[in-house]
Amino acid sequence: MIGNCRIVNPEAALKFVTEMYACKSITLHSKDFELGFTDIQPDKEYEKPQNKKTGFVYPNCCDYHTRMFEAITKWFDSFPNCCDTHKKLLSQKWFNKKQYYGVESKLLNQISYSEYHILNKINKEDWFEDIEEYIEANILSFGQLPEGFGVVGLDLYLFYVENFIEHGLNDYSEKKDKLLIFIREINNENPKKKREESDLNKLKHTYNRWLKLMPFSLPYLKEKEKEYRESIPLLNAKPRINRYTNLVSVSLVSQSKLISLLNIETQKLIQLFNASELISAGISNEINSYQIEIENRLLQIGVSKLTEAFDNEELKYVEVLNKWYKLHRKYFSKIKPLISSQESSASPNFDKKEKTPKRTTQSVIEEYFEVIHNSQGWRYAFRSKDDYRIFVDLLVCFFEQKEYTTPANIIRLNTQTKTKVGNTLHVIYKELSEAPLKSNIQFLSLLKCLSHFSNLTENEIYKVLTK
Repeated sequence: MIGNCRIVNPEAALKFVTEMYACKSITLHSKDFELGFTDIQPDKEYEKPQNKKTGFVYPNCCDYHTRMFEAITKWFDSFPNCCDTHKKLLSQKWFNKKQYYGVESKLLNQISYSEYHILNKINKEDWFEDIEEYIEANILSFGQLPEGFGVVGLDLYLFYVENFIEHGLNDYSEKKDKLLIFIREINNENPKKKREESDLNKLKHTYNRWLKLMPFSLPYLKEKEKEYRESIPLLNAKPRINRYTNLVSVSLVSQSKLISLLNIETQKLIQLFNASELISAGISNEINSYQIEIENRLLQIGVSKLTEAFDNEELKYVEVLNKWYKLHRKYFSKIKPLISSQESSASPNFDKKEKTPKRTTQSVIEEYFEVIHNSQGWRYAFRSKDDYRIFVDLLVCFFEQKEYTTPANIIRLNTQTKTKVGNTLHVIYKELSEAPLKSNIQFLSLLKCLSHFSNLTENEIYKVLTK
């Protein structure tokens, strides 16, 4: 027992203590512990409601609160057989109902405290934030059972507070509606779905993947890159301190909301680039660099679609970018000879040779390995730059039909990268060779210098590459 935290998994408890004494970073999964309930203090001016006629005090002050008291008492008598979620507690060795004695009194108190607080603060300037924070403090005070077992008494607290807001604030119609939206969102919340939707690592990965595909190297967009890299839209609202718990509250956007925002931002950004305006301004000497950028982005999109699992909503902006890049590829390929012809006519004595940049075998290979992973590039697969360079040189020699010698030692690749490495090698092969992959034993055999393929037959390597 640490404070009001009780570790219910013996293995997790042992690990926790071991890491603590070793001064290591301590982690504890929500399925391995429970937090006991704590008391919440009422407003200083609070007094128990009293029936002026009978003199009876809360909860016997009126029929409504008397029935509420009876319902809460009946609920706790049946707990944990009160619902399917709590029934699962009966099979747990760590569960002891005695630890929850007093929760029914806590429920009655907190409902009454909350009713008073709402009425006491409803006319204040910051009424909504105050009431919201007080209810959040009450919710936290119920603690939590290990993941999958719910919270003891919280659903009843929310039910009666919502009932009070709906029927006790008829003189405050607009404020009542706003509070009802707030309390009903909490009531209808799916904690597991919320955790999955607001996973910070997943949100960062989604945003970085979007950044990687955006054409920030093009004019009009260059100055926007820093803004988008430094202002990551992961917060749903500004962090705030709860006045009743002194805890900082940070709300992350959901995965679906972030993707929706990225779809909107994609449309806004691509509208900033005006190709025809650039040509009219006479910047024809930059067309080659624009074409290279567009080809690189199209390649990146193609590889990402092969190697990344995009959400259906994410695919909307991916397809928008794909079509946008292709439209500009077509535009620049058509406008380029026209400009060249126009310049030749204007300067008949100037022998101007058009030089089209050619992608070398090495550049093709390096481009594909650079986009194998959004942030790590070739480092995602290779453990050192030397190993990477050796393998790239080997592939260059093979595709350019030069003599080569396979490395004496196996090139060790990072674990869990086999599928992506195979997919990337397949894409490189299709770009640089017209021969059928399956029958090219020489190429498949060459790949045995990589640890992922060293013990496989050529046919097994082929299956990995085409998986």
